[in-house]
Amino acid sequence: MSPVDVDVETTARVDDAQGKKLKAYLLYRRHLYAYDNASRLSKPGGSWLDIGCGMGYALEKIAQRADRVLAVDLAWTPLRGLPTHAKLGKSRADATALPLDDASIDHVMCFQVLEHVDRELAAKMLIEIRRVLKPGGVGFVTTPNARWRLLPGQRPWNPYHVLEYHPDEIAELCAESEIPRTDLYGVIGLHGAQEVEMARVKKNPFLVWGPHRARAWSQWKNLAPTPGLKEGRRFGRRRVSAADRERDWFGLTEDFAQGLDFWIQVRGRERLG
Repeated sequence: MSPVDVDVETTARVDDAQGKKLKAYLLYRRHLYAYDNASRLSKPGGSWLDIGCGMGYALEKIAQRADRVLAVDLAWTPLRGLPTHAKLGKSRADATALPLDDASIDHVMCFQVLEHVDRELAAKMLIEIRRVLKPGGVGFVTTPNARWRLLPGQRPWNPYHVLEYHPDEIAELCAESEIPRTDLYGVIGLHGAQEVEMARVKKNPFLVWGPHRARAWSQWKNLAPTPGLKEGRRFGRRRVSAADRERDWFGLTEDFAQGLDFWIQVRGRERLG
């Protein structure tokens, strides 16, 4: 896959859902959390790379604490629409063959991108992130946890997702890319956000599996991850309040299987000798 071979324009991003229902606002905050957390876990300054930057709605925030930022995407549309900033550069490039030298970047972000490619390309992306990171540098990667989103045998219902990973599958992918299990975390919802998001994505088994209703219903009851889905749907329908905008809705958990998203930390290789 190369920029000349592929035309990818799946660059839609959630916005802050001003005045909308809580479930829409929490989806925005979940995406924004990745940028905020990467910033919190990193030292000020240095070079930053955003792979699959999309519309780059958080790049200006990152640029405030970085020496320079490079935004990379395979699509032209988001790159043309990126905010103007003296520290911000942009490049149309393939994430499996970045136009960067080895050990040249301090921090890498790759949020909600792995699910858009097949497994082989996802592994190459993780290896490529390690290649461009400086010794002591760190990359941050997120991708959805299929445990809450897909029933057994169900393909991703998001038309732009090629593959969504279950916990054992993401752990195996990381191991193959020389990423230790201790660098795999989960992005978990707080204050009811976990239940709201699970209710938003959970699908009716009758629609997924067809007419075998008795079997579908039996499996659905066994698969239901918590008893809070009805409460999550009800909670998610209310309007966003001023207090909601001040609240921290997401955090990291070491039990990555419980996360709405997987949070993968990729560390630069140490120099030999």
